[in-house]
Amino acid sequence: MILIPKHKFEAVLQKQNEDQSKAEVVLNDTPPRDNDQHNLSYDQKPLHDDLQSLINITIPSRYKDKALRLLLYLQKQPSIKWDEQGEVCIDGKVISNTHIVDLIRDSTVPIGRRKLTAGIHQFYQFLKSTNIPLCLFRNVEKTNKVRFESTSYKEKKTEEENKEKEETDEYSEDSDNEYIQQNKKTKKTETNLETQKKMYVQRDINSIFTIKKKRKKWLQFKCFN
Repeated sequence: MILIPKHKFEAVLQKQNEDQSKAEVVLNDTPPRDNDQHNLSYDQKPLHDDLQSLINITIPSRYKDKALRLLLYLQKQPSIKWDEQGEVCIDGKVISNTHIVDLIRDSTVPIGRRKLTAGIHQFYQFLKSTNIPLCLFRNVEKTNKVRFESTSYKEKKTEEENKEKEETDEYSEDSDNEYIQQNKKTKKTETNLETQKKMYVQRDINSIFTIKKKRKKWLQFKCFN
């Protein structure tokens, strides 16, 4: 045991109390962490400015106005939501592998040969169900009318195309068989013609020899006389 004077012990104890009080003040002044700020749910929508920045980056300038108007319309629709990653939820159902900006882009910018964005058909059906104003709906419908075909229609179209292809293949096969038969007939005809030609040539040769023989006999007969 180490003995120290009373006044030094009181000074050390007072300093410890002061340090502890300061630490408690710092802890009390620290604002509580809001977990909801770090776990944005589908009930919330990111700020318009954030999406506008993405639209400015990803969408060509001539289509930005249409895209922004569609975004404003979607912001007012309670049935569609998206999280901080942009993944879309329609009528309480999460559409996997989607991004709201991609869906807006494919609804306003001609797709051409670009691959369709995941969830575009559900998004298009949602727009129709909200009775979207014609000024926006026509932009969507006219721009990508063929690309927004329903899955059932696509499957039906594919079946028709496959059937047509099978019929074409059958026709091609029949045509090939017909061509083979016709080719055989042509070759047979050519063979017959060649045979006839040889016969005619041989006949002509025989005729020449016959004439020569007759002439020779006639000359011999004339000489004897």
